[in-house]
Amino acid sequence: MRFEFDHVHLNSSDAKGAADFYVEKFDGKRVGEVEVAGTQMVIVDFGGTRFLINERPPGAPPAGSSVDHIGFRVADVEAAAEELKRRGAEFLMEPVSLGEGVTIAFVTGPDGVMIELSQEGGRV
Repeated sequence: MRFEFDHVHLNSSDAKGAADFYVEKFDGKRVGEVEVAGTQMVIVDFGGTRFLINERPPGAPPAGSSVDHIGFRVADVEAAAEELKRRGAEFLMEPVSLGEGVTIAFVTGPDGVMIELSQEGGRV
C-alpha cells in the first residue's frame, strides 16, 4: 500500500485572511471555497499539497493544536527571506546556518502558526 501526503487542515479565526496570507507570501494558489457544517473553508494549493483552512464559528473557543510549525523547503533561505520581507512577512528568526549546508528561518503566520524556511545542502 502506498500513502501520499494530501493536505494540512488548519483552523483559523479568519479563513479568507489566512488564505490571503499563504497566497500573497508563499505563492499558494486559492483553488476553492466551500461551506462545511456552516463554516467557511478555503483551499490553498502548493503544487499538489493543499492547506484546508477552516474558519471557527464566531464565539467558538480557539481549537487546541498540536502543530508546531509548517515547513517550506527553498533553494536559498537568504533570498527567500528578502522576498518575504518585501511581501510584508514578519520574522520570528532571521536566517541562521546550522552547518553542513542547512540554513533555516522562521516567519510568523496567521493564528500563531510558525512557518519555517529550510535550505538543506542542495536538497530542494
